[in-house]
Amino acid sequence: MRIRVRMRARPIDEPHRVASPLELLFDLTFVVAVAAVTAQFAHAIVEGHAAGGIAPFLQVFFAIWWAWMNFTWFASSYDTDDVGYRVLTMVQMAGVLVLAAGVPVAAEHADYGFVTLGYVIMRIGLVLLWLRAASGDPARRRTALRYAAGISVVTVGWLYHSVLAPVSAELPLFVVLALLELAVPLWAERERPTTWHPHHIAERYGLFTIILLGESVLAVSRGVAAAMEAGEVGGRFVVVAVSGLVVLFALWWLYFLVEAGEGLSGRRDRSYLWVRALRHLRGAGRAGRRAGGGDRGGRAWRRRAAHFGVRRGDSGGGVPAAARGGVQTDRGAACGAFPGVVGLRRRGRGAAGGLTLDRRARGGRGDRGELRAPGHCHDRHDGLCRREGSR
Repeated sequence: MRIRVRMRARPIDEPHRVASPLELLFDLTFVVAVAAVTAQFAHAIVEGHAAGGIAPFLQVFFAIWWAWMNFTWFASSYDTDDVGYRVLTMVQMAGVLVLAAGVPVAAEHADYGFVTLGYVIMRIGLVLLWLRAASGDPARRRTALRYAAGISVVTVGWLYHSVLAPVSAELPLFVVLALLELAVPLWAERERPTTWHPHHIAERYGLFTIILLGESVLAVSRGVAAAMEAGEVGGRFVVVAVSGLVVLFALWWLYFLVEAGEGLSGRRDRSYLWVRALRHLRGAGRAGRRAGGGDRGGRAWRRRAAHFGVRRGDSGGGVPAAARGGVQTDRGAACGAFPGVVGLRRRGRGAAGGLTLDRRARGGRGDRGELRAPGHCHDRHDGLCRREGSR
Protein backbone atom coordinates (compact mmCIF):
# COMPACT_ATOMS: atom_id res chain seq x y z
CA MET A 1 0.00 0.00 0.00
CA ARG A 2 1.47 3.34 -1.06
CA ILE A 3 1.26 6.06 1.58
CA ARG A 4 1.96 9.01 -0.69
CA VAL A 5 2.80 9.22 -4.39
CA ARG A 6 3.58 12.40 -6.27
CA MET A 7 0.51 13.21 -8.33
CA ARG A 8 1.83 13.29 -11.88
CA ALA A 9 -0.22 13.09 -15.05
CA ARG A 10 -0.85 9.52 -16.14
CA PRO A 11 0.14 8.52 -19.70
CA ILE A 12 -2.47 8.95 -22.39
CA ASP A 13 -1.42 5.68 -24.02
CA GLU A 14 -1.18 3.60 -20.83
CA PRO A 15 -1.96 -0.02 -21.81
CA HIS A 16 -4.72 -2.05 -20.16
CA ARG A 17 -6.23 0.99 -18.41
CA VAL A 18 -9.53 0.00 -16.85
CA ALA A 19 -11.74 1.19 -14.00
CA SER A 20 -10.14 0.63 -10.60
CA PRO A 21 -11.84 -1.13 -7.65
CA LEU A 22 -12.01 2.27 -5.92
CA GLU A 23 -13.90 3.75 -8.85
CA LEU A 24 -16.37 0.87 -8.75
CA LEU A 25 -16.89 1.45 -5.02
CA PHE A 26 -17.32 5.16 -5.74
CA ASP A 27 -20.05 4.29 -8.26
CA LEU A 28 -22.01 2.37 -5.62
CA THR A 29 -22.77 5.59 -3.76
CA PHE A 30 -24.16 7.03 -6.98
CA VAL A 31 -26.43 4.01 -7.31
CA VAL A 32 -28.02 5.14 -4.03
CA ALA A 33 -28.27 8.77 -5.18
CA VAL A 34 -29.76 7.93 -8.58
CA ALA A 35 -32.23 5.53 -6.95
CA ALA A 36 -33.34 8.24 -4.53
CA VAL A 37 -33.96 10.91 -7.15
CA THR A 38 -35.69 8.58 -9.61
CA ALA A 39 -37.92 7.15 -6.87
CA GLN A 40 -39.08 10.64 -5.93
CA PHE A 41 -39.79 11.53 -9.54
CA ALA A 42 -41.73 8.29 -10.04
CA HIS A 43 -43.73 9.09 -6.92
CA ALA A 44 -44.62 12.51 -8.36
CA ILE A 45 -45.74 10.89 -11.63
CA VAL A 46 -47.96 8.38 -9.82
CA GLU A 47 -49.64 11.17 -7.86
CA GLY A 48 -50.28 13.16 -11.04
CA HIS A 49 -47.70 15.87 -10.32
CA ALA A 50 -45.24 15.03 -13.09
CA ALA A 51 -44.94 18.63 -14.31
CA GLY A 52 -44.19 19.87 -10.81
CA GLY A 53 -41.63 17.12 -10.24
CA ILE A 54 -39.54 17.79 -13.34
CA ALA A 55 -37.65 20.82 -12.02
CA PRO A 56 -36.59 19.22 -8.70
CA PHE A 57 -35.61 16.04 -10.53
CA LEU A 58 -33.44 17.86 -13.07
CA GLN A 59 -31.78 20.04 -10.44
CA VAL A 60 -30.82 17.13 -8.21
CA PHE A 61 -29.83 14.88 -11.10
CA PHE A 62 -27.56 17.59 -12.48
CA ALA A 63 -25.70 17.68 -9.16
CA ILE A 64 -25.32 13.89 -9.19
CA TRP A 65 -24.28 13.67 -12.85
CA TRP A 66 -21.86 16.60 -12.79
CA ALA A 67 -20.13 15.49 -9.57
CA TRP A 68 -19.64 12.01 -11.03
CA MET A 69 -18.30 13.45 -14.30
CA ASN A 70 -15.81 15.75 -12.60
CA PHE A 71 -14.30 13.00 -10.48
CA THR A 72 -14.19 10.58 -13.41
CA TRP A 73 -12.21 12.92 -15.67
CA PHE A 74 -9.87 13.84 -12.83
CA ALA A 75 -9.24 10.18 -11.98
CA SER A 76 -8.52 9.37 -15.61
CA SER A 77 -5.66 11.88 -15.53
CA TYR A 78 -4.35 11.74 -11.95
CA ASP A 79 -5.40 8.53 -10.17
CA THR A 80 -2.49 7.67 -7.85
CA ASP A 81 -4.38 5.22 -5.61
CA ASP A 82 -2.37 6.23 -2.55
CA VAL A 83 -3.74 6.94 0.93
CA GLY A 84 -4.42 10.64 0.33
CA TYR A 85 -6.23 9.96 -2.94
CA ARG A 86 -8.38 7.26 -1.34
CA VAL A 87 -9.31 9.44 1.64
CA LEU A 88 -10.38 12.36 -0.55
CA THR A 89 -12.37 9.96 -2.70
CA MET A 90 -14.11 8.73 0.45
CA VAL A 91 -14.94 12.35 1.32
CA GLN A 92 -16.70 12.71 -2.03
CA MET A 93 -18.55 9.44 -1.44
CA ALA A 94 -19.79 10.82 1.88
CA GLY A 95 -21.05 13.90 0.04
CA VAL A 96 -23.00 11.71 -2.38
CA LEU A 97 -24.74 9.93 0.49
CA VAL A 98 -25.61 13.23 2.19
CA LEU A 99 -27.05 14.47 -1.10
CA ALA A 100 -29.10 11.28 -1.49
CA ALA A 101 -30.47 11.69 2.06
CA GLY A 102 -31.73 15.17 1.17
CA VAL A 103 -33.59 14.14 -1.99
CA PRO A 104 -37.00 13.43 -0.34
CA VAL A 105 -37.06 16.83 1.40
CA ALA A 106 -36.01 18.57 -1.82
CA ALA A 107 -38.76 16.84 -3.80
CA GLU A 108 -41.55 17.37 -1.28
CA HIS A 109 -40.75 20.80 0.16
CA ALA A 110 -38.30 22.33 -2.37
CA ASP A 111 -35.72 22.47 0.42
CA TYR A 112 -32.32 21.88 -1.15
CA GLY A 113 -30.27 22.39 2.01
CA PHE A 114 -29.03 18.81 2.40
CA VAL A 115 -28.62 18.37 -1.34
CA THR A 116 -26.43 21.47 -1.45
CA LEU A 117 -24.49 20.36 1.63
CA GLY A 118 -23.73 17.00 0.02
CA TYR A 119 -22.70 18.69 -3.22
CA VAL A 120 -20.41 21.11 -1.37
CA ILE A 121 -18.73 18.22 0.46
CA MET A 122 -18.05 16.54 -2.88
CA ARG A 123 -16.63 19.75 -4.32
CA ILE A 124 -14.35 20.27 -1.35
CA GLY A 125 -12.85 16.82 -1.88
CA LEU A 126 -12.37 17.51 -5.59
CA VAL A 127 -10.80 20.95 -5.02
CA LEU A 128 -8.27 19.40 -2.64
CA LEU A 129 -7.41 16.82 -5.29
CA TRP A 130 -6.86 19.54 -7.90
CA LEU A 131 -4.63 21.46 -5.49
CA ARG A 132 -2.62 18.30 -4.97
CA ALA A 133 -2.34 17.86 -8.74
CA ALA A 134 -1.11 21.45 -9.02
CA SER A 135 1.63 20.65 -6.52
CA GLY A 136 2.70 17.39 -8.17
CA ASP A 137 2.42 18.26 -11.87
CA PRO A 138 4.31 21.51 -12.62
CA ALA A 139 3.58 21.25 -16.35
CA ARG A 140 -0.17 21.58 -15.69
CA ARG A 141 -0.09 23.57 -12.49
CA ARG A 142 -2.04 26.46 -13.96
CA THR A 143 -4.66 24.12 -15.39
CA ALA A 144 -5.13 22.45 -12.00
CA LEU A 145 -5.29 25.80 -10.21
CA ARG A 146 -7.88 27.02 -12.70
CA TYR A 147 -10.00 23.97 -11.94
CA ALA A 148 -9.64 24.51 -8.19
CA ALA A 149 -10.47 28.22 -8.45
CA GLY A 150 -13.39 27.77 -10.83
CA ILE A 151 -14.99 24.99 -8.80
CA SER A 152 -14.53 26.97 -5.57
CA VAL A 153 -16.17 30.12 -6.96
CA VAL A 154 -19.16 28.25 -8.35
CA THR A 155 -19.52 26.32 -5.07
CA VAL A 156 -19.86 29.64 -3.24
CA GLY A 157 -22.63 30.45 -5.69
CA TRP A 158 -24.41 27.21 -4.82
CA LEU A 159 -24.25 28.10 -1.13
CA TYR A 160 -25.80 31.49 -1.88
CA HIS A 161 -28.46 29.77 -4.00
CA SER A 162 -29.38 27.48 -1.12
CA VAL A 163 -29.20 29.88 1.83
CA LEU A 164 -29.71 33.48 0.74
CA ALA A 165 -31.33 33.59 -2.69
CA PRO A 166 -35.02 34.64 -2.79
CA VAL A 167 -37.45 31.94 -3.83
CA SER A 168 -38.34 33.73 -7.07
CA ALA A 169 -34.67 33.77 -8.14
CA GLU A 170 -33.82 30.14 -7.30
CA LEU A 171 -34.55 28.60 -10.71
CA PRO A 172 -32.89 31.34 -12.84
CA LEU A 173 -29.89 31.27 -10.51
CA PHE A 174 -29.70 27.49 -10.84
CA VAL A 175 -29.53 27.81 -14.64
CA VAL A 176 -26.74 30.40 -14.39
CA LEU A 177 -24.73 28.30 -11.93
CA ALA A 178 -25.18 25.16 -14.05
CA LEU A 179 -23.84 27.00 -17.09
CA LEU A 180 -20.88 28.22 -15.05
CA GLU A 181 -20.18 24.64 -13.95
CA LEU A 182 -20.14 23.56 -17.59
CA ALA A 183 -17.81 26.43 -18.47
CA VAL A 184 -15.13 25.60 -15.87
CA PRO A 185 -13.53 22.72 -17.87
CA LEU A 186 -13.52 24.80 -21.05
CA TRP A 187 -11.73 27.64 -19.26
CA ALA A 188 -9.31 25.45 -17.29
CA GLU A 189 -8.25 23.23 -20.18
CA ARG A 190 -7.36 26.21 -22.39
CA GLU A 191 -4.17 26.61 -20.37
CA ARG A 192 -2.90 23.07 -20.97
CA PRO A 193 -5.02 19.94 -21.54
CA THR A 194 -5.13 17.10 -19.04
CA THR A 195 -4.06 13.58 -20.01
CA TRP A 196 -7.28 11.61 -19.69
CA HIS A 197 -7.31 8.11 -21.15
CA PRO A 198 -9.86 7.58 -23.98
CA HIS A 199 -10.61 3.91 -23.34
CA HIS A 200 -10.83 4.49 -19.59
CA ILE A 201 -13.30 7.37 -20.11
CA ALA A 202 -15.41 5.29 -22.50
CA GLU A 203 -15.55 2.44 -20.00
CA ARG A 204 -16.50 4.77 -17.14
CA TYR A 205 -19.36 6.29 -19.11
CA GLY A 206 -20.55 2.81 -19.97
CA LEU A 207 -20.59 1.91 -16.28
CA PHE A 208 -22.63 5.00 -15.41
CA THR A 209 -25.08 4.08 -18.16
CA ILE A 210 -25.40 0.64 -16.58
CA ILE A 211 -26.26 2.35 -13.28
CA LEU A 212 -29.06 4.30 -14.98
CA LEU A 213 -30.34 1.18 -16.73
CA GLY A 214 -30.23 -0.62 -13.40
CA GLU A 215 -32.85 1.79 -12.10
CA SER A 216 -35.10 0.64 -14.94
CA VAL A 217 -34.55 -2.97 -13.92
CA LEU A 218 -35.50 -2.05 -10.35
CA ALA A 219 -38.64 -0.24 -11.54
CA VAL A 220 -39.75 -3.21 -13.64
CA SER A 221 -39.17 -5.67 -10.79
CA ARG A 222 -41.11 -3.47 -8.34
CA GLY A 223 -43.98 -3.20 -10.78
CA VAL A 224 -44.08 -6.96 -11.23
CA ALA A 225 -44.02 -7.51 -7.46
CA ALA A 226 -46.83 -5.00 -6.90
CA ALA A 227 -48.99 -6.59 -9.60
CA MET A 228 -48.47 -10.06 -8.15
CA GLU A 229 -49.37 -8.89 -4.64
CA ALA A 230 -52.55 -7.30 -5.97
CA GLY A 231 -53.45 -10.45 -7.91
CA GLU A 232 -53.54 -8.57 -11.21
CA VAL A 233 -51.39 -10.96 -13.21
CA GLY A 234 -52.90 -11.36 -16.67
CA GLY A 235 -52.36 -10.75 -20.35
CA ARG A 236 -51.89 -6.99 -20.00
CA PHE A 237 -49.44 -7.55 -17.16
CA VAL A 238 -47.32 -9.90 -19.28
CA VAL A 239 -47.29 -7.46 -22.22
CA VAL A 240 -46.19 -4.56 -20.02
CA ALA A 241 -43.52 -6.58 -18.21
CA VAL A 242 -42.04 -8.03 -21.39
CA SER A 243 -42.16 -4.64 -23.14
CA GLY A 244 -40.28 -3.03 -20.27
CA LEU A 245 -37.55 -5.64 -20.49
CA VAL A 246 -37.31 -5.31 -24.28
CA VAL A 247 -37.03 -1.51 -24.08
CA LEU A 248 -34.34 -1.81 -21.43
CA PHE A 249 -32.35 -4.30 -23.48
CA ALA A 250 -32.75 -2.17 -26.63
CA LEU A 251 -31.37 0.90 -24.84
CA TRP A 252 -28.37 -1.08 -23.65
CA TRP A 253 -27.81 -2.50 -27.14
CA LEU A 254 -27.99 0.92 -28.79
CA TYR A 255 -25.60 2.55 -26.34
CA PHE A 256 -22.87 -0.08 -26.72
CA LEU A 257 -23.39 -0.66 -30.43
CA VAL A 258 -20.26 1.30 -31.38
CA GLU A 259 -16.90 1.22 -29.60
CA ALA A 260 -16.41 4.72 -28.19
CA GLY A 261 -12.80 4.45 -27.03
CA GLU A 262 -11.44 4.30 -30.57
CA GLY A 263 -13.33 7.40 -31.61
CA LEU A 264 -12.06 9.31 -28.59
CA SER A 265 -8.50 8.23 -29.36
CA GLY A 266 -8.66 9.72 -32.82
CA ARG A 267 -10.48 12.92 -31.91
CA ARG A 268 -9.53 14.01 -28.40
CA ASP A 269 -10.43 17.59 -29.31
CA ARG A 270 -14.09 16.55 -29.73
CA SER A 271 -14.42 14.98 -26.29
CA TYR A 272 -16.38 17.85 -24.73
CA LEU A 273 -19.06 17.49 -27.41
CA TRP A 274 -18.93 13.69 -27.42
CA VAL A 275 -19.82 13.27 -23.76
CA ARG A 276 -22.94 15.36 -24.25
CA ALA A 277 -24.08 14.55 -27.77
CA LEU A 278 -22.62 11.65 -29.74
CA ARG A 279 -23.76 8.74 -27.61
CA HIS A 280 -27.33 10.04 -27.57
CA LEU A 281 -27.33 11.04 -31.23
CA ARG A 282 -26.25 7.54 -32.21
CA GLY A 283 -28.99 5.96 -30.15
CA ALA A 284 -31.59 8.32 -31.60
CA GLY A 285 -30.44 7.59 -35.13
CA ARG A 286 -30.57 3.83 -34.64
CA ALA A 287 -33.96 4.05 -32.96
CA GLY A 288 -35.33 6.12 -35.84
CA ARG A 289 -34.08 3.56 -38.33
CA ARG A 290 -35.62 0.62 -36.45
CA ALA A 291 -38.91 2.48 -35.94
CA GLY A 292 -39.81 2.43 -39.61
CA GLY A 293 -38.08 5.56 -40.85
CA GLY A 294 -36.26 3.59 -43.50
CA ASP A 295 -32.58 4.39 -43.70
CA ARG A 296 -33.08 8.06 -42.87
CA GLY A 297 -32.26 7.54 -39.21
CA GLY A 298 -29.10 5.63 -40.08
CA ARG A 299 -28.00 8.28 -42.58
CA ALA A 300 -28.64 11.02 -40.03
CA TRP A 301 -26.52 9.21 -37.49
CA ARG A 302 -23.70 8.70 -39.99
CA ARG A 303 -23.65 12.41 -40.81
CA ARG A 304 -23.43 13.30 -37.12
CA ALA A 305 -20.91 10.58 -36.31
CA ALA A 306 -18.68 11.68 -39.19
CA HIS A 307 -18.43 15.06 -37.51
CA PHE A 308 -16.86 13.33 -34.53
CA GLY A 309 -14.64 11.07 -36.62
CA VAL A 310 -16.41 7.79 -35.79
CA ARG A 311 -17.68 5.23 -38.28
CA ARG A 312 -19.14 1.80 -37.95
CA GLY A 313 -16.44 -0.73 -38.66
CA ASP A 314 -16.78 -4.04 -40.44
CA SER A 315 -17.04 -5.80 -37.10
CA GLY A 316 -19.70 -3.43 -35.75
CA GLY A 317 -17.28 -1.40 -33.63
CA GLY A 318 -16.54 2.27 -34.05
CA VAL A 319 -13.19 3.35 -35.51
CA PRO A 320 -11.84 6.82 -36.12
CA ALA A 321 -12.54 8.13 -39.58
CA ALA A 322 -8.80 8.57 -40.05
CA ALA A 323 -8.41 4.80 -40.16
CA ARG A 324 -10.49 4.71 -43.33
CA GLY A 325 -7.95 6.42 -45.50
CA GLY A 326 -5.25 9.05 -45.71
CA VAL A 327 -5.70 11.80 -43.17
CA GLN A 328 -2.90 13.99 -41.97
CA THR A 329 -2.61 16.65 -39.32
CA ASP A 330 -2.43 20.30 -40.23
CA ARG A 331 -0.56 21.33 -37.05
CA GLY A 332 0.71 18.12 -35.49
CA ALA A 333 -1.06 15.78 -33.14
CA ALA A 334 -1.58 18.13 -30.23
CA CYS A 335 -3.71 16.29 -27.74
CA GLY A 336 -6.42 18.21 -25.94
CA ALA A 337 -9.13 17.19 -23.54
CA PHE A 338 -11.64 19.92 -24.34
CA PRO A 339 -10.43 22.78 -26.55
CA GLY A 340 -7.89 20.71 -28.54
CA VAL A 341 -6.24 22.06 -31.62
CA VAL A 342 -6.04 19.03 -33.89
CA GLY A 343 -6.99 19.94 -37.45
CA LEU A 344 -7.40 17.16 -40.01
CA ARG A 345 -7.61 17.25 -43.78
CA ARG A 346 -8.34 14.35 -46.07
CA ARG A 347 -5.77 13.08 -48.54
CA GLY A 348 -5.64 10.22 -51.00
CA ARG A 349 -5.84 6.72 -49.60
CA GLY A 350 -2.30 5.86 -50.52
CA ALA A 351 -0.76 9.20 -49.72
CA ALA A 352 2.44 9.23 -47.73
CA GLY A 353 2.30 11.01 -44.43
CA GLY A 354 -1.22 9.84 -43.54
CA LEU A 355 -2.04 8.64 -40.08
CA THR A 356 -0.77 5.17 -39.21
CA LEU A 357 -2.52 2.64 -37.05
CA ASP A 358 -0.43 1.38 -34.17
CA ARG A 359 -1.26 -2.32 -34.07
CA ARG A 360 0.20 -3.03 -30.68
CA ALA A 361 -2.30 -4.31 -28.16
CA ARG A 362 -3.96 -1.52 -26.23
CA GLY A 363 -6.13 -2.08 -23.22
CA GLY A 364 -6.75 -5.70 -24.12
CA ARG A 365 -8.44 -4.76 -27.38
CA GLY A 366 -6.62 -7.10 -29.68
CA ASP A 367 -5.05 -5.48 -32.70
CA ARG A 368 -6.96 -2.24 -32.38
CA GLY A 369 -4.47 0.44 -31.62
CA GLU A 370 -4.31 4.18 -31.64
CA LEU A 371 -3.74 6.53 -34.52
CA ARG A 372 -0.40 8.29 -34.69
CA ALA A 373 0.82 10.87 -37.17
CA PRO A 374 4.30 10.04 -38.49
CA GLY A 375 6.84 12.58 -37.33
CA HIS A 376 4.46 14.18 -34.85
CA CYS A 377 4.11 13.85 -31.10
CA HIS A 378 1.26 11.99 -29.50
CA ASP A 379 1.50 14.38 -26.56
CA ARG A 380 3.96 17.18 -27.05
CA HIS A 381 3.75 18.33 -23.44
CA ASP A 382 4.63 15.16 -21.55
CA GLY A 383 7.48 13.60 -23.42
CA LEU A 384 5.20 10.68 -24.17
CA CYS A 385 5.83 11.11 -27.88
CA ARG A 386 7.08 8.37 -30.07
CA ARG A 387 8.19 9.70 -33.41
CA GLU A 388 7.20 7.18 -36.00
CA GLY A 389 8.16 6.92 -39.59
CA SER A 390 6.25 5.05 -42.24
CA ARG A 391 5.73 1.41 -41.44
